[in-house]
Amino acid sequence: MKFSFFILFSLLSINCHALDDDFNQPIHLSGDYAKYSTAKMDSLSYQGNVVLIQGSIKIQADQLTVLSNREQGGLQSIVLTGEPVKFQQQQQQSQKMAYGQANKVLYDATKLQIRLIGQASLSHDGSNFSADNIRYGLKDGDMEGLSSTTRRVQLIIAPNAMRKVEPIRPQ
Repeated sequence: MKFSFFILFSLLSINCHALDDDFNQPIHLSGDYAKYSTAKMDSLSYQGNVVLIQGSIKIQADQLTVLSNREQGGLQSIVLTGEPVKFQQQQQQSQKMAYGQANKVLYDATKLQIRLIGQASLSHDGSNFSADNIRYGLKDGDMEGLSSTTRRVQLIIAPNAMRKVEPIRPQ
């Protein structure tokens, strides 16, 4: 059952690719307060009305911490917290926006993915995905949900999304 669910969701995310230009854009950060700390691991933190923008990607949070490593060549990850952290990204094929929210978001710059943690939800083109934790591939649109003991992974597929899926034909 888990395998077929993953295949179904992979098929639905085919038309959900990010704008190619997003990852060639600088990351813009703003907030009410910022602090930079130099050490072996460079750390930059923002608090209050934090906004991260990179191309069509926009994330709003209460707090943000950027972790980078000079020895490994720069930005590694960004941790955002809030109640909730809100995420949006324009999708290349459909020109529509993907929206998500969670209590915490981990932006992994090396893997080009985000993790939505705690009461996570993600929606695109009328379809909704919710779980305790969601991994979302920023470049390919792939999604993976993880349940907790109190919350199951849920998917609501919009009727128009089903029309886009080509049936798998035997070879």
